Amino acid sequence: MINEETRFAQLFKTYVDNQLTDEELQELMHFITLNDNLKELQILIDHEVENAETTDFLSPEKADLLYEKIVQEAEIDQPVTSHKIHHYKTTWWTAAAIALILVTTGTYLLFSPKHVDTNVSVVAKNDVRPGGNKAVLTLADGSTIVLNNAGTGKITEQGNTKVLKVNEGELTYQTAKTSQTAPVTFNTLSIPRGGQYQLTLPDGSKVWLNSATSITFPTAFTGKDRRVQLTGEAYFEVTKNPSKPFIVSLRDKSEVRVLGTHFNINAYNDDSSVKTTLLEGRVQVSSNQNPAVILTPGTQASLNAKGKFTVAEVDTEAVVAWKNGLFMFNSEDIETIMMQISRWYDVEVVYPGNKPDIHLSGIISRNVNVSSVLKMLEISGVKFKVEGKKITVLP
Repeated sequence: MINEETRFAQLFKTYVDNQLTDEELQELMHFITLNDNLKELQILIDHEVENAETTDFLSPEKADLLYEKIVQEAEIDQPVTSHKIHHYKTTWWTAAAIALILVTTGTYLLFSPKHVDTNVSVVAKNDVRPGGNKAVLTLADGSTIVLNNAGTGKITEQGNTKVLKVNEGELTYQTAKTSQTAPVTFNTLSIPRGGQYQLTLPDGSKVWLNSATSITFPTAFTGKDRRVQLTGEAYFEVTKNPSKPFIVSLRDKSEVRVLGTHFNINAYNDDSSVKTTLLEGRVQVSSNQNPAVILTPGTQASLNAKGKFTVAEVDTEAVVAWKNGLFMFNSEDIETIMMQISRWYDVEVVYPGNKPDIHLSGIISRNVNVSSVLKMLEISGVKFKVEGKKITVLP
């Protein structure tokens, strides 16, 4: 029989590989809520860091974030900054599990939760919990299915394609191999504010969808290309098929054409620009008014309201942080930061006075209540008031 220590180690590895079942996740959380196992968790993470050069399993830059994320999911009420791995490389990633770098007039200051005054002035009435797995599927006949209310397993069939809810946050389309042809219809997956979801398309391509996002796609890819339409933000891992390009249409103004690659698209209607960021492979971005732009990994094409493209190198890890359960800001203004918070927590943000003229950089978990995020932001001098689903940015 496997002893508890060995079982805990097995569950930990499976967790980091993102392969845990719901039952195994509950078992892991039970282990962690036992005080003795917090030390064991630290030992497991330390061990993986020490072997990172040979196993490439866990990088030092992400170990503290992993520890904090697991402890938060276990809902343990204790400072997570007690976890210190002294042999880490000196980078600002490793200073704290939740960190904020304040950028003012060229001065960089690093803060961690143990330096935060617990009497900061965030005024919260009815604190707001973070978003979660929520989505609505609209079928070809116009009927809708609220996925967070549906059980796992087969949801419906569309032509030759089965629609399966794999788990609480993932929908999969499986096209049957048959000689019979069925009419190709279109479905739409809509993610509300305060939601996120994962989708596997009929060709096996995977899509992670952020809050306030919708994607429309065929129930089978039978034509010369694989075309979907997106509003909002999504991360794509496209299955390679050189004979059938994958195309994402955006706001009827531009499109992204790929053969097989990993990329992120931010195309919210209330944003002034459409941003396509390439992480792996090669994509072609085009618009109605511009010649096509070819992106290489690590670059981002931004299409502004006037229809003009700019291409620049970016921090791709920051771009896809939302997919990994984080807010990550790189010298962002307060309005951009609060827009992300507004979508994820499904709250209204108001500015009764002038908007604070400040830019912030840093990392904050998306798995905490909104008041915890605002307390970190208050280090910069910005003050907030939370009333139900409304956040006031105080002058």
